Amino acid sequence: MTSFFSEKLRVFFHDSLDKPFVLLSGRDHFRHAQEMAQLFGIQLQEGEAGDHLAAAMERVFLPAGAGRKKELQVNFLDEGEIRHPLTGYCWDRLPQLLNSKDPGLLKDRLSGILKKVLSRIVSQLPTNLGKISDEPIEKKLFFFLWRNLQEEVKKDTPLPELKKLWDIAVADTRLPDHSLFEHLQTATAFGRSEYIGEKLYLKATLVLFSLGPVQGLLAQSRKLADLYWSSFLLSYLSFTALSKIVDNYGPDAVIYPDLYGQPFFDWWLEKIKGMQVTGSRKKDLKMPTIPNRFLAVIPESQPENVTAFLKELEGSVRRELSVVAEGALEAYQLKKPPGFDAQVENLLEIYWVALTLESGDLPDMLLDYSIKKVESWLPPKQVEEFKELAAFLRSRGEYPPNSGLAYALLFKCLDRMMGVRKSIRNFSPLVGTGRKCANDGERDVLFYLPGPEENSDAVLKSDKLFSERTQILREHKKISSPLFSPGEGLCAVCLTKRLAAGFFQKKFGLPANFPSFPSTADMALSHLEEAAGKDAQLKELLVSYKRYFGEAFDSQFLYEENLSEASLLKNGITLGEKEKKEVVEHQKQIIKYLKKKGLALCRYYALISLDGDDMGKWLAGEFAPDCKDVYHPKVWENLPQAFQVYFEKRKRPLTPALHRTVSRALRDYALEFVSRIIKEENRGRIVYAGGDDLLAVVNLCHLFEAMSKLRAAFSGHCNAELDVDFTKEASGFVEQGEKISLLLGEKASLSGSIVIAHYKTPLSCVMRVLHTTREQAKSVDGKNAYCLCLLRRAGELREVTLKWTVEPELEKEGSCGVLKKVFDFLREEKISTRFVAKLENEFLRLSWGYGELIKGEINRLALRSVGESFKKEKEKISAELTDALVKLPGYLPVDRTPPLTEMESFLNALRIVTFLAQETSLQEGESK
Repeated sequence: MTSFFSEKLRVFFHDSLDKPFVLLSGRDHFRHAQEMAQLFGIQLQEGEAGDHLAAAMERVFLPAGAGRKKELQVNFLDEGEIRHPLTGYCWDRLPQLLNSKDPGLLKDRLSGILKKVLSRIVSQLPTNLGKISDEPIEKKLFFFLWRNLQEEVKKDTPLPELKKLWDIAVADTRLPDHSLFEHLQTATAFGRSEYIGEKLYLKATLVLFSLGPVQGLLAQSRKLADLYWSSFLLSYLSFTALSKIVDNYGPDAVIYPDLYGQPFFDWWLEKIKGMQVTGSRKKDLKMPTIPNRFLAVIPESQPENVTAFLKELEGSVRRELSVVAEGALEAYQLKKPPGFDAQVENLLEIYWVALTLESGDLPDMLLDYSIKKVESWLPPKQVEEFKELAAFLRSRGEYPPNSGLAYALLFKCLDRMMGVRKSIRNFSPLVGTGRKCANDGERDVLFYLPGPEENSDAVLKSDKLFSERTQILREHKKISSPLFSPGEGLCAVCLTKRLAAGFFQKKFGLPANFPSFPSTADMALSHLEEAAGKDAQLKELLVSYKRYFGEAFDSQFLYEENLSEASLLKNGITLGEKEKKEVVEHQKQIIKYLKKKGLALCRYYALISLDGDDMGKWLAGEFAPDCKDVYHPKVWENLPQAFQVYFEKRKRPLTPALHRTVSRALRDYALEFVSRIIKEENRGRIVYAGGDDLLAVVNLCHLFEAMSKLRAAFSGHCNAELDVDFTKEASGFVEQGEKISLLLGEKASLSGSIVIAHYKTPLSCVMRVLHTTREQAKSVDGKNAYCLCLLRRAGELREVTLKWTVEPELEKEGSCGVLKKVFDFLREEKISTRFVAKLENEFLRLSWGYGELIKGEINRLALRSVGESFKKEKEKISAELTDALVKLPGYLPVDRTPPLTEMESFLNALRIVTFLAQETSLQEGESK
């Protein structure tokens, strides 16, 4: 009997990875694929059901007889194109690459590399496939080839520009908008389907799975570390579910998110499966990137089997949460109090829906069954348009359509089913009589760290905690500040988040500081650590100062107001009289040195929350390019007129390849771009970057630069060096050395909020403002907007909503570029911060309708506000500042909320920028 993974391997090899290079070159590509497969002892068979289903999903709209007509064939090496699946743009470097090489040599060289790599894999199978002996060799081999084959052939390809071809080599040269690897994944995911005579048995079920609560867990955070570990925990639990699907059915079964190169998945392959991973991303484990929602293909056709598997999947996630919670207790040597399990078990909200594909007598009849199954869920117009498409292809298409063509309808139905399922909320009442958790305010406190004045456990339990089951963590060796604040009480869920690092350190075999997530004060002052890396004297000053506090050190102790005895005791720090004096004197030395070096003692930081606009529409295929932009130009020109008329203005149908491309773009955005922008360039720390969501904390000195790059990278309006340019079209292709990333392209945009807050402002308050202002930005017509919000320590809230970019674009870096120019002028004291106050006095009652008059007045006031050190350049400085400021109103959305006038919004933006300049420079600000 043929094993499940043997079948997948056979389908995987049905197209060789070098197919586009040998197709139409005089070599039979099926025979060539057979030659490659036979290296592994695999015998191919023509007419694979999985291949037919994948073809129907991806490239069904070709006319009858297309395979025999020369004018409808494309030789990739002579005239090939690679088109972006989401933008329709061609990769402009391909013609140059193909024309610079002899086509025959290129073909033979690339095919030779592939054969050499496959032969090497065969010879090294025991080493490559891991040490787990109780799994079939076919399964290990499939996993290895799925993850490593592309990386291995790239490693053996000598020319850097040719390496990129393996990432994006097309599956069909006539419709060059999806890669061969994506086609192979779709074919193998549906590879259990089979023909028996003319009957097509579709052994496949589409599954949509959602895990939460997301916002609830994030909002219930007192520290940035709580916020981070909430995100990490959800990402890990989502991967727990995904790993079970992968283990049973293969990584190709997961359509969204793209697991290829995901840190959790690479760790799982190496640690759990014992497999070598070429180009492993395991080093990025500390960045949670797995979203809480996924789409998968379960190769089962019996509803009862699917239901049983999904229930087991849900159970495995709930059990793993309990394992994490108990592991956190064990890591910190805590006992489990009564009620702990119940609080943990009631946390998760898990929803899933499934849609089984029908089987039938003839392949094209399955399409009718699929339509009937879902039409009651969808708008009638959408169903009728699809029936029209099916009828057209039945009468004129190259092959009769099968139910693969209905993928778009099936997914949209599945998405609506999930909406209905979520509307029927799971409800688990919270029962308790004790004091409520300091973080969530919902569950009873089960763990409490007393303050220095709280001496009696019995009095605490009876008068303050109202519960005998609460553990009092007095003189606990591993529980102290800053992990716990004296007087802080937590429930089981919030304690698990707070102590999760202990579990994951052991789980992933990572060092004890994995990762030591900064506090709000650490982030406000992270520019000092950056400066200390280049300044030996500053580094020594900071290192010697930290010794007074030991492991309890936090950057807040660089602020004078936190050196009082009461403040130190509150944070669990006891110093002798001599040490107190030394600490105060040392802190003064640091401040003096910072002033000498022009470094500010900032008290504010920025929290950034962004997510993709209209991602539901992206996943529904509404932003797909027109069909005309998918065909190779030669093929389009030679199509029958009926095909041209029918497809010219129609959207490219939704396919798994399109879903995989969206997922790949979001994966590359997080791992290749966000990681560099935020962390590697020392601008801040990433809380979460997965799916289309981003949550990060950033130092104010780098805020506008980080914002601009984050937005540009999402759509691809940047190059490999992260130079931003919104004035150019974004094709979606971004080359990075030997790699090419496919980002979402120019139709994509982000919206969200950036909240600038004092390090002492309760994080729960910051998160509420972040959520409110993010929704405000997402309510802007057309979105592509952000709300920049300043939350002052005194409680004052000042905000402005701006578009990232406009048509036609006014500035290369969009609105962030304008704000950054103003920020730099003020921070470098080229312009006095009093300039904005003068503008406010004169302009508050005016509107921008006065045009040239206002521009002239800005220029006049700027000339008078140029700093003393820059008087020789005052004309140039004034002109540049004026040019930037007159562009700013162009980025104000028409439907602004709250209802501020255009001038009020303009002045609000300048007030915020002025505050940031004062806070990050030596000019006199509120916190100096």
